Amino acid sequence: MSGRSMSMVVVVAATTVMLVQVIMAKTLTVGDDSGWGVPSSPDFYSSWAANQSFAVGDILEFKFPNAIHTVAQVTSKESYETCDDKLDQNAKVFDSTTEVTLIEEGTYYFFCSVGRHCAGGQKLSITVPSTALPRAIFTNSASRRQFSHVPRQFCSLHFSLSSFIHCRDYNPGGISHSDYLKEFFHFFPLVLFLMTVTL
Repeated sequence: MSGRSMSMVVVVAATTVMLVQVIMAKTLTVGDDSGWGVPSSPDFYSSWAANQSFAVGDILEFKFPNAIHTVAQVTSKESYETCDDKLDQNAKVFDSTTEVTLIEEGTYYFFCSVGRHCAGGQKLSITVPSTALPRAIFTNSASRRQFSHVPRQFCSLHFSLSSFIHCRDYNPGGISHSDYLKEFFHFFPLVLFLMTVTL
């Protein structure tokens, strides 16, 4: 196989991988039809998480009536276990239905900071394994809202086209599937150009 043919194969394969990853990105409604609330069983949300598979790029959707619950996202296990968001200086508290994008591997902690809701079981811990392939990788200016830093590994495609990805700060709680698809088709003409010059 000639060098040009091999280059074209690489470009086509890379494009296919990107499109498949974008399409596979999924939104998971925490608690399914029950949504986010004080559960009837303390292990309700841990059981829900055990029946899911999580990957970088997936979105957790917390649905609940405004002013009744909150979603406290913390990075401290101690804060999670004691149901005290004040123990974590990086805590983020949302008081209305919200979406959180899983932007990197690792463990994520969430609980309701209202009254004793957390003690009653309204808490969720999920883990994105290091073996999980990222499902979505694109950001653009339209996707950026209230900014937080994106880990470098989230922006890497691990192949030669990675230098063309424009990664900037964005809010992991506000990205929809349409944003990812728009970014893919924004990037696609460049891929077509690369395929043309390799012919």
